Order: sequence, then C-alpha cells, then structure tokens
Amino acid sequence: MLQNKLFTKILMIFLLPALGTFLFTSLMVYEKVKVFDQIKSIDTSLNYMKNVQQLMDSLQKERSISAIYLLSKKFKYNLNNQRLESNQNINNIKKFFINNRIENSKKIEQQLEELYTLRNAIDRFSIKPYDAINKYIYINKLLLDSTITIKLEHSSSLFTRTYLHLNNLLTIKEYAEIEITFMTMINEEKFDQIRIHNDLINAQAVQKIHQNEFLLRASNEDIYKYKILIENPFSTQLAFIREEFKIVSLEDVIYVKNWWEIFRSRTFNLNEMYDFSLLNAKEELLAYEEQSNNKQQLSFLFLFLSIIITIFLLYLLQSITKKEEKSFNEVDTQHEVYKLLNKTNKILLKIKEEKVLFNGLCYMISKNKNMSFALICKGDKKIHANSSPLKDYVSQKINTPIIYNKSLIAKVFDSGEGIIINTFEKTEASILASVARKYNLKSAAAFPIIKFGKVYAVLIIYSNKLSFFNNEIEILFNNMINDVSHTLEKIAYEDMRKKQEDELRIASYAFETNEPMLITNKSSHIIKANQAFCNVLGYSLQELVKQTPNMFKSNYHDSDFFKNIWNDLSLHGSWSGELYNYNKKQELLALRSTITAIKDSKGEVTHYLAQYLDISKEKEKEKALEFIATHDNLTKLPNRFLLMDRLKQALLKAGRIKNYACILFIDLDNFKETNDTMGHEIGDKLLILVANTLKRTLRKEDTVARIGGDEFIILAQNLSIDEQEAKAYAKALANKIKAAINDIKKIDQHTNIVTPSIGITLFNNNKQKASEIIKEADKAMYQAKNSGKNTSSFYEQT
Repeated sequence: MLQNKLFTKILMIFLLPALGTFLFTSLMVYEKVKVFDQIKSIDTSLNYMKNVQQLMDSLQKERSISAIYLLSKKFKYNLNNQRLESNQNINNIKKFFINNRIENSKKIEQQLEELYTLRNAIDRFSIKPYDAINKYIYINKLLLDSTITIKLEHSSSLFTRTYLHLNNLLTIKEYAEIEITFMTMINEEKFDQIRIHNDLINAQAVQKIHQNEFLLRASNEDIYKYKILIENPFSTQLAFIREEFKIVSLEDVIYVKNWWEIFRSRTFNLNEMYDFSLLNAKEELLAYEEQSNNKQQLSFLFLFLSIIITIFLLYLLQSITKKEEKSFNEVDTQHEVYKLLNKTNKILLKIKEEKVLFNGLCYMISKNKNMSFALICKGDKKIHANSSPLKDYVSQKINTPIIYNKSLIAKVFDSGEGIIINTFEKTEASILASVARKYNLKSAAAFPIIKFGKVYAVLIIYSNKLSFFNNEIEILFNNMINDVSHTLEKIAYEDMRKKQEDELRIASYAFETNEPMLITNKSSHIIKANQAFCNVLGYSLQELVKQTPNMFKSNYHDSDFFKNIWNDLSLHGSWSGELYNYNKKQELLALRSTITAIKDSKGEVTHYLAQYLDISKEKEKEKALEFIATHDNLTKLPNRFLLMDRLKQALLKAGRIKNYACILFIDLDNFKETNDTMGHEIGDKLLILVANTLKRTLRKEDTVARIGGDEFIILAQNLSIDEQEAKAYAKALANKIKAAINDIKKIDQHTNIVTPSIGITLFNNNKQKASEIIKEADKAMYQAKNSGKNTSSFYEQT
C-alpha cells in the first residue's frame, strides 16, 4: 500500500511538468485557431458589408425612381428594372442571413418583406411620395445599424475602426441620396416645405458628422483617397449650392442645370471610395492571415510533442486509477439518483399542469448523466418526452398493434407492476430494443403511474449502463412515482375546483356590472342579460331569453361585417368594434361592443359573452364637429376645405370619363359698400340670402361653397363630353345665377345694390391641380369685373 502511494507521488512529479507543457502548447494552438476563426469571421463581416452596400445602392436608386414615378407617373419601365436589381440583392442578403448570425436580421427580413407591400402601394398611387421615401429610408437605416451591431464569433479590435469607417462611408452615401431626393421635392406644393427643409438640413448634418468621424478613424491612404474623390472635387460646389437652396427657389439656383450631375457624381465617387476602403481591408486581412498561418504551424509542432509525452505518462496512470474508478462510480451513481429525486420533489410542489409535470420529469431524468432517455405514455398512447429521434420512433411504432402488445408499456398497463431489463442483448421486450445499440441504451425500468387507484400512465427510464436498476435504485424510483401519483391527483382536484369556479363566474358575469351585458349559448340563443342591457335596448328579460341577437340587427352592416366577427371569434376567441343595432322602438343605437367566446377545459366554446357601451351621443357630437370643420359657419355652405376635396375627386372622375365640368367663381360687386353703409348685420343677411338663392338655382349634384368674404365657388360636373355644349351649359348656368341674384331687391327694407361678377373655367382631365383650376376661374372673374361687373367671363389662356 505504501509502495503504491510512493509510486503515485513519483509519477505525479513527472506528470505535472508534462501536463504544464501540454497545457501551454494547447493554449498556443487554441489562440491561433481562435485567430483563424476570427479571420474567417472578419472576412464574413466584410462580405456582409459589401452585400449591404449593394442592397442599399439598389434601394436608393429604387427610392429615387419611385419618388419620381409617384410625382409624374413616368418611368414605370425603369422602376420595374430597378426592382429586379433590388430583388437580386435582397435574395443575396437573405442567403447571407441563412448562413450567418446577424443581429436584427429578423427585423430586416420583415422590413424587406414589407417592401413588396410598399411597392404595391406605389403602383396603386395609394401612398404619398414623402411617406414612401421614409419607408425606404427606414429599411436602409436598419441595414446601416446592422453593420455596426454585427456579432462576430470572436471579437477583435483589429478591424473595429475599419467597420466603423466603412459604416461612415455607407451613411454618408445614404444621406447624400436622401438629400438629392428631398432637393427634387423642395418646391412641390403638395409637400410640407418646412418638413422638407428640415429633412434636408438633417441629411446635410448627418453627412458632416460621419465625414468627420471617417477622417478621424480612417488610414492616411483612405483619407488621401477620400480627399481626391470626394472633398476636393465637390466640397466648394456643394457648399455653394446648399447655401443657394436656403435663400432662393430651386429654379433660381445658379447651377440648376448641373446640380443633379454634381450630386450624382459625388454619390458615384462615394461608391468608388467604399470599394477602395473595402479592398484595403481585404488586403490587410490577407496579410494578417498569412502571418498567423506561420505562427500556427509552429504551435502545432509544440503541441504534437507535448501530446506524445502526456499520452505516455497517462498510460502509466491508467492502471493505478482503474481500480478506484469502479467503487467511485457506484457511489457517484447513488449520489446522482438522490440529486434527481431531490429536484423532482421540489418541482412537484409547484407544478399545476399534467403536461408540464410529465415533460419536466422526462427532461430532468434525461439530463442525468446515467440516463439516455425517458418517456411517459398515457392510456391514449400519447407520448411525453424530450423532442428527439427516439420520441419520434416510439410515437410511430406504438400505433402498430403487434408491436405495442409486446412492449413494456402494454405489459405494465396489463399487470400494474414495474418491470426491470438489465440488458437489451437478449430481449425484445422494449420497442427501442432494435435501436438500443445505436442510442446507447443498455438497461431499462418501467414503472406504473397510479391515479385514483388505476394505472394512468407508464414511466420508462433507459440507462446508459448495464444492470443500472438494482434494488436500492428501484426503491428510490418507486418512491418518486408515488409522489408523482399524488401530484396528479392534486392537479385533478384543482382542475375540478377551477371548473366549478368558472361555472359560478359565468353565472354571475351579467349581474356584477352596470355595463350592458348579454350571454348566449354556443348556438347564439340568449340565456341571460343584466338589467343595464334591458334598459338600453328597451326589452324585458322575458322578451330576450331564447331569442338570438339577430332581433336587434339593423341594415347598417353588410354580411361581410358579420362574417369578420365570426372569423375573429373562431381564430382569436374575441371581437371588439362598433355595432349599430335597433332598440325596441326601432331607434338606431351606436354601441361599442366586445364579444368573448367562453371555453371549457378542452377548449370547446360553451357560451358567448357580449359587453356593450352606448356611444350614440358621442357619434352625434362627432357628426356635428365634422360639419363645423367642413362648412361655413354663417351660410352653412361647404367651406374651402370641403370644396377642394370635391374638386380633386371631380378631377379624377373627369380624367377617367373625359366628361367636362366647370368652376364658377362668384364675387359680389359693391358688397363692401353695402357693409359700410348698411352695417355688417345686413351684410350677413345678404350673404345668407345669396347662399340660399344659389342652392335653389343649382342641381342637387352641384356644389356651392363660400370660400371667404363675398366670394362663392360653384362646382358643376357631368356637363357634356363636347366642349361647346359644356361651354354653353356653363354660360347658361352663369346667366341663371346672375338673374337670381339680381332678383334680390330688398334686404330688411334696404335696397340691394349687389350684383355678381362670375368667372368660368372648364376642365375634362386631371392634368391640372385643383388650385390651378381655382386660379383660372379667379382670373376669369376679374376679367368680368373689368368688363363692367354684373356679368360673366370665360377663362382664356394667354
């Protein structure tokens, strides 16, 4: 005994230096391997940066063409071609995401999928150019962010500055493209010019910030190249043009004929600069790889020598440790089983669901180092186990009657007693016997799980050791099974209690609130309603019971509306929205409604609960506010806002059917003199009288609006497809209006001196803007005034 201890000590004296050498060389090799992983990861990142640049470049072009297309409805062919290029780059970036881990890749892919929705909106002209541009900007921003937050397998500061200054170049290029896009929109009336100016200022500021960061981070070679390609050729011209944009319109900029070429040349050079920097980074990476390769070869040589020495010494130690291993394993096995049972007892106190219990139990057993697999099978042959090929194999075989009848599961269900298998070499008692060698299954134990005195399920544990389940371990597992049975019964009692509580809760739902509530059975027949519901709808409870909610149905909603309600109830279990129903007096009520499907423990619908809130008064207020916003307060005629909306619709309609429409711009002559001599009260009465006269004179489909002071505008559509006929109708209408206003002789005993001057303009397409049509009629009205007033005049283009 003493000799063995001395031999061991001497052996360890020689072994420790060898292990130290082995450890040192292993660390050297590991560090070099890490370096190559790092190089591979850096190369992947640089490739990603290139893919991002190509995708952003194609999306920038698509964004510019889309903006032009939305503004002019031109260049559809160019837009389609550019989308094909973008799609190719999108596919490249998606392939990259499949093979590499990139932070926010899911979010980027989601936005790229939504790009198709954006394109559809652009094709249908259902999105504003400004909104479309910002959606493209958002996608490119996600791509930019991903180049900063890219996750490498091995972090390194070697290329951190390179990533950052490449990101700077991408950002400068993106905001240079944004600046070009917004500069083309700066004098478009349809856009918010203040917002466009702010966006321009922001784009210029971002470019300046990232240019400064690039010049701080980049190498001298990159900085020199940047000055040659970007700073020297363009800085002076860009500063001058940007300054001009602050003080004059786009048309007055000195370089208006070539500012686009200047800005576009700069973005082209930015691409060239990016390619130059990326190529430099690649070359630097190749040099670093070659240097690391030489060091790695030397490390492998040292590692080989240390392995030879270590293997020799370990062989000597093997014979000594082998004897101790057997006794240690026996103690360790018992210790591991005790730890497993201890963990099981802890979770049994917390678990409240059978599925969680079974899955958790199988998971903990399978994670034990002495176990290979565990499963629980219920009487319905449903298998609970960790997802694995073994689970799939058992689930498939168990449904074959011949195999099932010979299995451990069937035998335990039949006998109600546990079964131990010490080896699979000579038995076919288990479904997994044929694959035991493949999955390292060497012994097994099957235990019945009892619930309320009957075998409810069977637990089968497969060990990776022969004859693992001795008497002591079998007793321990039987104790665990007893605890599981107790937990199952506790869960069953708890489920029964909750079910009873649910039934009581359902019965009291409709009577515990002041909100109108209704409960139906699953076939939608009313079984309960609270008093609040009866008060709102005007029915008694006796009148409601056994009826369906169809008794309240109005004609406000179509059939698709109710189909959507049932779809939501089926898919999501609830629906919320506004519902218009009749009360008992057949008065239409606006109700904010929530309908919830009440389900039993199996997920089957048993009842529907409907909650309502009467919002009829709120709806009436909304209509009143809407009228105030769109009508003149004095005359109750449509105001300028509503007129412009109807005129835009008329332009679209005229563009489709080519039928002429007209605008009559009416200004009351001598109205100021009437106000000054007779007073504002008489002036207001006159305006109301004129408004009513105009409404009586026009067709129902025509629009008459007061746009301010003594100015009225009439929109008349569907005149004729023939220009001369339309012109004759417009002239006749103007004469009719003039005669009607001239017939106003008195206003409260005061003689009326007001006459109309009427300007007329025709249109039969949508090539002009609504504001331009109004301006034409306005000019024609002034022609009428200059012709002596109290007359009408057609707009004639000069």
